[in-house]
Amino acid sequence: MAVRMIKPIPHRLELKKIGDLHIIDDAYNSNPLGSKMALEVLKLMPGKKIIVTPGMIELGEKQEELNKEFGKQIALVCDEVILIGKDQTKPIYEGLKIKKHPEKDIYILNDVKKAFSLLKKLKGKETYVLLENDLPDIFSEEWWYEN
Repeated sequence: MAVRMIKPIPHRLELKKIGDLHIIDDAYNSNPLGSKMALEVLKLMPGKKIIVTPGMIELGEKQEELNKEFGKQIALVCDEVILIGKDQTKPIYEGLKIKKHPEKDIYILNDVKKAFSLLKKLKGKETYVLLENDLPDIFSEEWWYEN
């Protein structure tokens, strides 16, 4: 069937398996509708759900409000949350708190490389990780096994 021959667009809800983690790579760019859709995809997956995100950027005067809403949406889907960048993710954190997401399951890091090390500690038997919005293209199978 021709549909099976179609290759996914890199970093656009691209499903990968690296080690024993299932990665949903949506790290190219994001907007409010796209991030909501990515969370809907993650919600359909079995097992533990983790998101790694710096939040949405370049949204003008609505950026703070839209990222707070994003945090509320994350709280409804994800077991663990890894936020990249303390200042820029404050609105997401506020949205998580509004929805009473457990603070012990929220991690705020300034270096995405540390997020990938943290994932190794947080993963469960079957874990799905959503990489959402503007994350550097460093996450590869080789990097995973080297670190």
